[in-house]
Amino acid sequence: MRKMGLAAAMILALLMLVGCGADATDNNDGGAKAKVTQLVKESIGDQYGPEVAKTVKVHFTSVKEGATDGRMFLDGSTEFTWKHDGMKKTWDYTKSFQYELQHNGIDWTVRNKMFFDEERTERK
Repeated sequence: MRKMGLAAAMILALLMLVGCGADATDNNDGGAKAKVTQLVKESIGDQYGPEVAKTVKVHFTSVKEGATDGRMFLDGSTEFTWKHDGMKKTWDYTKSFQYELQHNGIDWTVRNKMFFDEERTERK
């Protein structure tokens, strides 16, 4: 029984070392997408509040590696809903974005970012 527990602990430790999915620090497409998703949600949350950040959906249209190692260019759009209680109105927003990231060996850093083409439609 003790050997089974030790074996299970070793397998768990190995899985933690290898990882089972991309996180925002991984130096690959998945890591870059995770970082941009995190940054977009934080940006919308800072601008419209934490409740709006929960409604954010991120869609990537292009992910390209840069000429130098560890550089990524990501284009896409985001959708979110903002409900303004004072005006008793709800709007659906879409925005396009472009991010340029550089991996520094540990984490992604933002070299350039841009949001544009914001559209807002009122819900009836």
